[in-house]
Amino acid sequence: MENYSRYVFGVTHIPRLEDWLVMPVERIGFTLMPHGFFNCSPAVDFPPSASDLDDKENGMSAKPIQNGMVALL
Repeated sequence: MENYSRYVFGVTHIPRLEDWLVMPVERIGFTLMPHGFFNCSPAVDFPPSASDLDDKENGMSAKPIQNGMVALL
C-alpha cells in the first residue's frame, strides 16, 4: 500500500520528564518606566482653583509640587 493513511484519535505519546533536558535557568529582566510620569500626569495633577484654596473644611490639604500643580494623591 503506497498511499495508506490512518486516523488516530487520542494521545499517542505521553510526554515524560526524560523527554526534555533538565538544565538550570537564570532569568533576568527590566521594566521601562518614564521619569516623573506618576507624579506629573495631567490626569492626576491640575492647577488649584480658588474654591480649593479657600475650602479647608474637609481636613484634606492639597500639597503643591515643584511645577505649581496640586497633587491630590
